Amino acid sequence: MISIYFVRHALPDYSFDDDATMPLTAEGKRDSLKVLNKLNNVHFDFWIWCKQCER
Repeated sequence: MISIYFVRHALPDYSFDDDATMPLTAEGKRDSLKVLNKLNNVHFDFWIWCKQCER
């Protein structure tokens, strides 16, 4: 069976002008940890990482 996971970035702090360097909000950080915990024990044979921002 093939499983495909799509994960999008967490909530950034839109009060920063530069989209590439804006940090995550406290909620975004909590959400990203939830995703980490959900996928922590998942084995990936292949993955694609697409990151343009510093978050």
